[in-house]
Amino acid sequence: MKINGTILHLFILSLLSFFVFNTSAACGPTSCKCDGGQPQGEYCGAQFSDPNCINNHVYECNPKGGACDFGVRDSCNNCGCLKCPC
Repeated sequence: MKINGTILHLFILSLLSFFVFNTSAACGPTSCKCDGGQPQGEYCGAQFSDPNCINNHVYECNPKGGACDFGVRDSCNNCGCLKCPC
């Protein structure tokens, strides 16, 4: 069975899209609250005073003080910052 070149290219493109979009990090729910005054962005848990924040996890803060959890990051564990050295 011979596959049309265009169909083959579309098939390959769809496979690539599947792998790219399904490997992105998910930001899950958390009870960690971002400290007031922090701009929206990513922070290591050690940067917050909330005991619900895990030091070696990365959190995305929103403007209302809420957060979601990306999980463990080695740099947060090693130096307490998103990139080492701080």
